[in-house]
Amino acid sequence: MTKLVYIPTGLSSPELEILLSKAQEIIYQKKILNIIICAGESNYACSFNPYSQRAICLACKNRLANGLKNLKGNYNLSITPKHIKEIIFFNKALHNRIKDKQKLLKIYFKNIDIGISAYSSYLNLTRDVDLEGYYSLKSIKKILKCSITLADFFFNYLNNNKIDEIFIFNGRMSQNRPLFRIAKMHKIKVNILEHTTTFKNFYGLRNFKDNLPLDYYYFSKKIKNYISKFSLETQKKNVNKYFQLKQQGVVVNDKKSYVNDQIRNLMPEGWDFQKKNIIFFTSADDEYEVLGNQYKSLIYKNQVDAILKISDFFYHSSKKNYHLWIRMHPNTKNIKWSYCKNILKLKNSNENIHVLDPTSKVSSYELIKHCEKFLTFYSSSAIEAVYMNKPSILLSKTYFDTLNCFYIPTSHKNVCKLIFKSLKPKKKKIKNFVNFWVETGSKQKFFSGNFYIDYKFNNISIKFSFLYFFLYIFGKFLTYYFYNIKNYQLRNFKRNI
Repeated sequence: MTKLVYIPTGLSSPELEILLSKAQEIIYQKKILNIIICAGESNYACSFNPYSQRAICLACKNRLANGLKNLKGNYNLSITPKHIKEIIFFNKALHNRIKDKQKLLKIYFKNIDIGISAYSSYLNLTRDVDLEGYYSLKSIKKILKCSITLADFFFNYLNNNKIDEIFIFNGRMSQNRPLFRIAKMHKIKVNILEHTTTFKNFYGLRNFKDNLPLDYYYFSKKIKNYISKFSLETQKKNVNKYFQLKQQGVVVNDKKSYVNDQIRNLMPEGWDFQKKNIIFFTSADDEYEVLGNQYKSLIYKNQVDAILKISDFFYHSSKKNYHLWIRMHPNTKNIKWSYCKNILKLKNSNENIHVLDPTSKVSSYELIKHCEKFLTFYSSSAIEAVYMNKPSILLSKTYFDTLNCFYIPTSHKNVCKLIFKSLKPKKKKIKNFVNFWVETGSKQKFFSGNFYIDYKFNNISIKFSFLYFFLYIFGKFLTYYFYNIKNYQLRNFKRNI
């Protein structure tokens, strides 16, 4: 049996450590192992290097090489093409499609959805949801060319090599989506790996098998139908522990806690406990835009559209005892693009509408505690509101909306009615959500670490070589303090492609 591990980057942890650990496990099982790595040569662009910087590619290759040095045993190594060639596929019609976000998302190459994966890769570091940036078109064109080159390579590779099983990390981005799709066409078993940590456990690994992470139909069904291995008493303890740790600012099933910079029990100036206070927690738009139509709202175009229409409803409402509080997600604090600015413009627009910007020290949990109702588009804070006995209204599809814990409106008019209507909180399957996150996952041999401590492969921390570390820092500096800034500042003079 021949197994393939695809390692497209040396920059991402724990991606690199998990894939190397899986490779080592396969070697120890005495299976035939093929590894494919990224060439990272001329004009490569991906989610870690959207501006195609040579320094980033060189540093990436160095850390990946340092990781491979620690693999013990035999394996076959292949490298993706060294050069991204000019592609005939890029005709005038495709140029025009790149300029339109909705058309971009529908671009396919040999039945591979390269448009949405390129968009995902571009957003990863730029967070330019509406493609306003000066470099947006040029960057996406480079990412698409790279995806097409990779797709051609993987088609040839799988046609010429008998592979029984493939291991990929995440699969959402442009550097790995082509292999995932092509493997499915060839009916090869694919393991989509992700990292998981809950309650400081060391399970380390979540395998979505033949599904992309957060695939709505797969993920929502898994959570809804999950049957716990523990007693009802233990389940109850886990549910309480899960939410209480989150409220304390402990990192739980995420890379960081977003409440650590907030002041416990702090309420916003102007909050009137005699009023009916409705809160709307925003999500980071760029994290959900790339999930496609599976997460599309049936009511609103997007989150900003929802906020503007609900705010307009409050603006014209005669019921002045209702106040709308919009809490912007802390993860959007450095974003200047229009989708954030349009929300900030509502600040001080009306005495019944209040906006808490991403840097606000006001306690999110105190807001939930004292609110009348809770609204959000996708945020998992909707589950936390349910736990805190608040009526929770979801305005878009999300992977936990089948738990019967929420009010799910069918129209804007219905949303407005729910805001004024007396609602009772629901708690039907809240434990399913927690049980799934706490109990699932598996240990990966040769992998260790979690959100709290360093990730290691076979007890080794993979580092850059001395000079390449500084090359990487230089490349990241250029990304964030030159290209990203210029991308925004010159947005009105969008660069042609």
